[in-house]
Amino acid sequence: MIYFHSQEQEDMAHHVTAEMANVWDAPIVTELSPATTYYKAEDYHQNYFVQHPEQGYCAFVVEPKVAKFRKLFTAKLRS
Repeated sequence: MIYFHSQEQEDMAHHVTAEMANVWDAPIVTELSPATTYYKAEDYHQNYFVQHPEQGYCAFVVEPKVAKFRKLFTAKLRS
């Protein structure tokens, strides 16, 4: 899901998903929806991957995906 707060964000989300459709072999199935009420998660959930890289799911599922993403989109990442 991509939640947007403004028309500009919605337009950007459509643009990026269309751009990514040219990168991936499978179709993009991400849904775009207007943002509604948002509740911030408890503090112990914040930055979980950064704070717990040794946890099984983080180490074996998340880290390889993050590494692949960083490799593919290095030019678009903020420093």
